Amino acid sequence: MNNEIKSNLEGLYDYYKTVLDNTSLYNILDDLMTKNPLYTDFNIGFLTSLFENQEIKHLKKAKTNTELINTFQKAITIEIDDTETISQLKDDILNSIPLIKDSISNKKKQYKNRAIFLEYQFEPLASFYGFGKGNFPIVDTFTSFDFNDMKSLYKNIGLINYTKIWKALTVFDEILERANIYDQVIESETYKTLHKCYQLKTYLLLHEAFKSINIKVFNGIKIKKPLFIYGGEHGCEAINIYVFE
Repeated sequence: MNNEIKSNLEGLYDYYKTVLDNTSLYNILDDLMTKNPLYTDFNIGFLTSLFENQEIKHLKKAKTNTELINTFQKAITIEIDDTETISQLKDDILNSIPLIKDSISNKKKQYKNRAIFLEYQFEPLASFYGFGKGNFPIVDTFTSFDFNDMKSLYKNIGLINYTKIWKALTVFDEILERANIYDQVIESETYKTLHKCYQLKTYLLLHEAFKSINIKVFNGIKIKKPLFIYGGEHGCEAINIYVFE
């Protein structure tokens, strides 16, 4: 199963990375301005452009912003020290597991842990969400899960820090904010592709981190094999990272 999971992650990462390698910040900004759509503004009662004149001015100005262009190029390169990062992620996982053991209430200790979701929200800091019964498949892309059909055992426990992995993306976001075009750019398909690349690169590194961990570290937590590990943004679609078979 892990060969399939890793192959899925690698295939998606390579696909999205190829898309990124064939684009530029200029193209993103130009596309946003060209496709400035009309929508009905119910406050004024008629059709108007999505971006106002001032927003278009900011987008035009950004096309010659050298700092923004350079940080975008650095962000799409995704240069990471894999060995060092895998070691840090492994430490984060091992430091979090004892917190999981302490968090499971006596009432829930009767249930076996079948899946763990590593979820982040707003910042590149993930925590553990554990579930008992539920449907936990291997998926080949980011997929929605119905958490109402799952038995929650613990949530928002521990910490896995993605900050170093996402540093170049975070810097790019900060420059977008300063250029007053953050809200516009993050809605572009290219930015969504960039974000997916960082997610997938993180999950490939986490795959290797979990691979180096013996399942015995979960002693003290009732688990049912296979124990699935998923990753995703909180409340959004998730994908397999690893499975303890």
